[in-house]
Amino acid sequence: MNGAHERALEHGDRPGVFVGVKGVAVVRQVHVVVDGEPEDPAVACVHGIPGGTRDFRVLAAECKARGLCCVRIDLPGFGRSPAPQRLLTSPAERARLIVAVMAARGHSRFAVVGHSFGGTAAVATAALHPSSVTALVLCNSVGVTRHRGLQVPHGLTRQVKHLSKLPVVGDVITAIMGAYLIW
Repeated sequence: MNGAHERALEHGDRPGVFVGVKGVAVVRQVHVVVDGEPEDPAVACVHGIPGGTRDFRVLAAECKARGLCCVRIDLPGFGRSPAPQRLLTSPAERARLIVAVMAARGHSRFAVVGHSFGGTAAVATAALHPSSVTALVLCNSVGVTRHRGLQVPHGLTRQVKHLSKLPVVGDVITAIMGAYLIW
């Protein structure tokens, strides 16, 4: 392990800041922990369920050491973020939230990392906001097909199809998902 890993694990997580969110009616503020300089290229980290900003503390230290600004987001109702007025039930709503949080932090373009359930929000962010997303990383992500062969909702299929047209990401998505989805 290098020094950044060791420090992140030794000290756990540190307090972050609350960001006012615009454009998502049911969410007023979200807690984030920012590692790195605001002017550096940004990475949005979206946790799974259960989870929070702490899940990305080692990755954040590595990103910072490489000159990236890592914005770790506590989704509404998780970590230090207050519960929303109602649940954000669709990936599109969670995507709007991620874009709004990153905009509030001054980042109009960013990479997005999604872990587990956070992967659905990451994919939706890349698919619905391609001018904002520079790269997509999925870590042990929830898939885009339903378990045990159930049909994929048409709307989600369209989103993934759109995502498959992005440079680089599209080639990977097409190669991996081509055998599972019919466009």
